[in-house]
Amino acid sequence: MDLSHGMIERATSIAEQAVFLIPFEVGDAISLEYGDESFDGALFSAQGLMCIPGGNNRLQALCEVRRLLRPEGYFIFTTHERYAAQEFASFWEEEKARWEQGAQDERLLDFGDRIVMDSGTWTFLHIPTRDAVKKLVQESGLIVVEDAMRSELGPESDAVGWLPDCRMWVAQRPS
Repeated sequence: MDLSHGMIERATSIAEQAVFLIPFEVGDAISLEYGDESFDGALFSAQGLMCIPGGNNRLQALCEVRRLLRPEGYFIFTTHERYAAQEFASFWEEEKARWEQGAQDERLLDFGDRIVMDSGTWTFLHIPTRDAVKKLVQESGLIVVEDAMRSELGPESDAVGWLPDCRMWVAQRPS
């Protein structure tokens, strides 16, 4: 599922070429049309949760995931880590000063929000702290089971090693 019709069309095309029978559909993560406790697991890939503008909307998406998960079901997702890369420390200090002065980009809703160029398209992205994500997960009624930076999990091939590091999360709906 994706909010973007184009992403669903592309995913469907790839699946058909590979002869995978995967149902894809357009949908909004903050309002899902599935019954309660419909799934054993859920996944937000490529920082998808953090592409949802507004902290309240991200919380609503997590609450929807919790609603859809069966008891003890797992939710796996990734986030960038605001202070993980030392080379961005001065950027975040300057960004904090802009927010304190009310001089931030008017299109941004929360500190940590960015609008970035990704594959030729302007994309919204929220870059949280680890503690903020833990709090958000807790507020949704899920439990953080495990989290680690991708680079801590083992050696990476060149195919993914060039990507910015991200935090991998496993959360669970309590029984």
